[in-house]
Amino acid sequence: MYLRKLSLHGFKAFASPQEFDFTSGTTAIIGPNGSGKSNVADAIRWVFGEQSNKNIRAKKTEDVIFMGSDSRRSMGIAEVTVVLDNEDKWIPLDFAEVSITRRAHRSGDNEYFINDNKVRHSDVLSLMSQANMSQNSYAFVSQGLADRIIELKPLDRRILIEEAANIDQFRKDLVLTKRRIDETRDNILKVDLILKELKPRVKFYERFQKKTAKFKELDKDINVLLFYFYDAKLKSLYEQKNNLNDILINNNKDITAKKEILDNTAKTLSSLELNLSNLNAAMNSNQSEIDQLNNEINKIDKELAISNQKNSDLKRQNESLNEDLDNLTKLQSPTKPPKEKADSSTVNEQLKQLENEKIELIDSISSNDDRIKELIQKRNVSQLNLDKEFDGYDTAKEELFNCEKLIREIELELSLLDQYYKEAPVNNDNVNDLLNQYVNDSSVDAKPNIYGPLTRLIQVPDKYEQAIEASLVGFLNSIVVSNANDAELCFEYLKNNDFGSAKLLLLDHAPQSPPLTIMREQGVIGIASKLVSVDEKYQKLVDALLGKTIIVENLDTAKIILSRGIGQVVTLDGTLLLNDFTYYGGAAKSSGKHFSIQSRIDNLKSVLSKETQKIPQLKTDVVKADKVIDQLRKIITSTEHEMSKYDNERKSLSNSLNKTNDSISATKTSLGIIENGGSISIINNSETTNKLIKEKTNELAKIESDLQENELIIKKLIQDAEILKDDKKTYLAKHQEITNSCLEYEKNISSSKLSINETEKQIQTLENSNFQTNTKQEQNIFELNNILEKIEQDSFSINTDGTINQEFSASNDEIRIIMNKYSEKCSIDSWTSLSSSNLDSLNAITNDMRLEILKLGSLDQEIEADLISDKNRYDQLIEQTGDLIGSEEELQAVIKKLEFSISEKFSETFQMVNDKFNHYFREVFDGGSAELKMISAENKSEQGIEIIVKPPGKRLSNLAALSGGERAMTSVALMFALMSVNPSPICVLDEIDAALDDANVKRFLRILNELSQNSQFIVITHNRITVQDAETVYGISMEQDATSTVLSLKIKDLVN
Repeated sequence: MYLRKLSLHGFKAFASPQEFDFTSGTTAIIGPNGSGKSNVADAIRWVFGEQSNKNIRAKKTEDVIFMGSDSRRSMGIAEVTVVLDNEDKWIPLDFAEVSITRRAHRSGDNEYFINDNKVRHSDVLSLMSQANMSQNSYAFVSQGLADRIIELKPLDRRILIEEAANIDQFRKDLVLTKRRIDETRDNILKVDLILKELKPRVKFYERFQKKTAKFKELDKDINVLLFYFYDAKLKSLYEQKNNLNDILINNNKDITAKKEILDNTAKTLSSLELNLSNLNAAMNSNQSEIDQLNNEINKIDKELAISNQKNSDLKRQNESLNEDLDNLTKLQSPTKPPKEKADSSTVNEQLKQLENEKIELIDSISSNDDRIKELIQKRNVSQLNLDKEFDGYDTAKEELFNCEKLIREIELELSLLDQYYKEAPVNNDNVNDLLNQYVNDSSVDAKPNIYGPLTRLIQVPDKYEQAIEASLVGFLNSIVVSNANDAELCFEYLKNNDFGSAKLLLLDHAPQSPPLTIMREQGVIGIASKLVSVDEKYQKLVDALLGKTIIVENLDTAKIILSRGIGQVVTLDGTLLLNDFTYYGGAAKSSGKHFSIQSRIDNLKSVLSKETQKIPQLKTDVVKADKVIDQLRKIITSTEHEMSKYDNERKSLSNSLNKTNDSISATKTSLGIIENGGSISIINNSETTNKLIKEKTNELAKIESDLQENELIIKKLIQDAEILKDDKKTYLAKHQEITNSCLEYEKNISSSKLSINETEKQIQTLENSNFQTNTKQEQNIFELNNILEKIEQDSFSINTDGTINQEFSASNDEIRIIMNKYSEKCSIDSWTSLSSSNLDSLNAITNDMRLEILKLGSLDQEIEADLISDKNRYDQLIEQTGDLIGSEEELQAVIKKLEFSISEKFSETFQMVNDKFNHYFREVFDGGSAELKMISAENKSEQGIEIIVKPPGKRLSNLAALSGGERAMTSVALMFALMSVNPSPICVLDEIDAALDDANVKRFLRILNELSQNSQFIVITHNRITVQDAETVYGISMEQDATSTVLSLKIKDLVN
């Protein structure tokens, strides 16, 4: 086999398509540095599958593609094709000519073709390895590789010998054989594991027959016992069901009769309350009339006081005027001239004093009038305030009356509702009240923590009451306590005092059960626990009871939601769907009253609290208004007294002023008499006096007229006050009569309410009985469904009349033996009429038998076949284990044989290479000696190779002491030795003669020609002698566009 043709296109500098035609002899490739000679060696190495970019002088795949130049653009692909002559079938392909193509793209992808058929990279490598053209061999000797051979480590030199020995296939077979041994050992381990796994099952097979016999015996016994147990239990449950239905029917009849009585009493009560309401309205109207009369009497009293005061004032004025008239009359009598002439200066002095006194009196009167005006204004303001306070006082009294009335009504209703709760606890006993008494008993040391009935702890909106009541069926009358210890104390107390029984919910033991979360959809209202209100500490309990209950609008929606299996569903009208076979519903119209009553109690207590809080303030307002009225009355009275005082003072001042005026007049008259001799002045004085007397007389007549008129007014006011007081007495008598009637009606109403309360208690007792009966009925239905479900699970069939189908004959000897055996154990006298103790015994025995059957495990008939299969498999695996062990021994022998072959082959090749190395060393050095020596090691496969050389005329030298030429020649000798022992069909040598002189080049070429008999050499060189010796020469030149071109020359053609 040899390389016939090499085609390059786009590979490195070979942008244009270039071809090399080779002969089987030596080909030289020449050209200046940088022209692309070494690219030819890279191309051959690359097309044969080289993956290391470093070995072809590149960093990445793109570097092998023409990069472009200033005058030529870059290329997208690089392609190299080699055509191999395979006439000698060196390559194991049935072709005389084999082409290998490699194509690289700038994306980094590579394509491989053999004879234009696309193949994998591994296919190319495998083919080249079989042709002894492995990438790791010495078929490609690049620049500097010759020196690197010398510099290799001893173990790496060993690899060269192994390649020359061609023991790679042996090593692959060795690796494959060892892998098969490992796989065989793994299989042995796996088989051992399976055997260990099957061994217990094989032993189990031996016990299977015993269990099967025991199972058949128990199965036959339990079927007989269960038949009689189920038959008796069904009869008992059906009988109990009928009795409970009779109780419900009788109770419902009694409830209907009691409700008729209750309705009649309620109508009577309504009529009484209506009459009482009318009487209250009449009493309020009568009270208004009384209040109005009081106001009018007060008004008349005020007017009468004013008129009396006015009368007193007129009388004082009358007395003052009479006195003035008496004085003027005295002045009118003739005055005798004084015996002695008076002194005018003295009279003038007296007149001056009188004038000053007059001025002071006028000032005092003016000041007095101002004070009277202030007092009048003060009295008017106080009167207005008094009128307002009277209105406020009346309003406050009315509010207080209404508030106290409302409180009495609420307290009465609360007492009735509380009595209802007290008379309707669990099992018709006042359990909750009794337990509370127990808690409050000071003589008891250990007291339970009782929170109260469940229905009092939950606040339910009106529209959800029926749904919530149905959801809590069985828990409505439950009492919530703190923990198990509290429950034990309560049970002990009830038991010791014979107070009945109760269902208790343990708050601290409520499970952590988060409520469901569902998507809102039509007809679905929500989760029950989220639609009620409850104190935070009871939330976990409510979530446990209602968190898995979904409230929907109607039954159709409930069925859809129930089919999803996410929880129980209840409708707004109280139909509860527990599962596919258990529905609860059909509640009476009174359903939901547990929460309605509690809601009413809460509302009443809230209103009572608010109204009770108002009472102190309203009473305070009434008392305060009353005090303010008294204060205002006192202020008005005090003001009127002060006004009277100032009025009297003013009258006194007016009298004094009149007297002073009279004195001034008399003094002036006296002064005139003195100055004029007396006669003219007397006349003038007489005229003035007459005039004054006339004025005073007229004024006196006016006052007497006013006095008479005022006395008539006082008389009229007294008469009116007497009439009003008589009317007031009449209204007060009527008010007392209405009050007495109201008391009588309230007594009748109270009696009616007590009657209603008693009837409701009786109804409640019956309803409690119904509830307990319903609970028992639910329990009965639950037990019945449970029994029917167990009957179905135990594969019994039910007849149309509800009895169990008997599938065996009691007269059968085998059956009679079974019945006799258990008659003694369960003390059964008659199998057709079993007592409750017989049923308990049968239930206990059948449960024990079920446990025994469970302990036997699965006894399916298919298990026996499986166990037989496992036994057969176990035997087969035992046999296979022996085969695997034999295979392992055979493979061990193969490994030993391969290791021996490798060792023998390596030793043989090593000796041949050593001999050839010494031979070619002497050839190239023209004397001397060279030797390859094995370095000792514990493992022979790890022995390295040391090179010992002795150039001619020199002592044994270390490789490092050799000159560059000597090192090159030593490398060439070793390389040629390897080639001669295991020649490669194609060998590419890249400038390995660069370090040789002409003489050594000739020796090099002599050996190369010797080896070319078995190998094709492609030599890249600059040496003239090498070129001359080649059969074919290719020249590589670099063009202006930075691309390489090829020029070929055959030496034989030139010689010819």
